[in-house]
Amino acid sequence: MTDQKLGQKFFFAWLVLLLLLTARVLLVTKLGVLLLSVAVVAFTLWASFRLVSRVTEAMWMLAGLLAEKMVRKPAQRVASNDTGAESE
Repeated sequence: MTDQKLGQKFFFAWLVLLLLLTARVLLVTKLGVLLLSVAVVAFTLWASFRLVSRVTEAMWMLAGLLAEKMVRKPAQRVASNDTGAESE
């Protein structure tokens, strides 16, 4: 886990360094501005998709837990009613 976090920090720092080194060169030409804009939009879409997929995964997990509780309760009630009837 620590190695993964260290790797992510290094990768992020490397990306920032590359962006700072190439931003001035890219912004000099119209094609560079276009490429940088496309890269920013692509990264934003990717990050948004990752966020939405995590939220969707959490909602499915919550729905599964709620469905499991709703299905279990009636079954437990029936079982407790049957044991109460046998003891009488």
